Amino acid sequence: MEERATPEPAPGDLWAETTDGDLLRHLFGYYPTLHDATITEFVWKAGSRTLTAYVDYDDLAEDGEYAGQEVSVQIALIWTGVTRASLPMEEYSIIDFGFRLRADQMETWWTVFNDQYSVTAARFDVEIRRDRPKDAPMKWRIE
Repeated sequence: MEERATPEPAPGDLWAETTDGDLLRHLFGYYPTLHDATITEFVWKAGSRTLTAYVDYDDLAEDGEYAGQEVSVQIALIWTGVTRASLPMEEYSIIDFGFRLRADQMETWWTVFNDQYSVTAARFDVEIRRDRPKDAPMKWRIE
């Protein structure tokens, strides 16, 4: 029997399934690419194997209510049930961001300069942050 490759999910399909994915689409007129987004903080909660990356993202809205305006948001990228992670130790801007299916896990990957980082987890979610000060230095926290 021939084994068939699982098709990669369309990024818009994955963003749409997250808590604030549709709100991000409303704000920007598209699902974010996270190109030039800056990761400012990682928080690891060992008990629940949850990793959160806080990201500052600014871009020009292409459609809808904010079309033609610069929109700035802080996004929490949340992975639950983490089984593997390769993470940067310093603050850098994301060049590219995407998703891959790995068996029954979702791998989220991003490129910073020439290095690629990733998190493999059972669940991925996105929430817009409304309570974190912008331009805080990058930091790591373990809870």
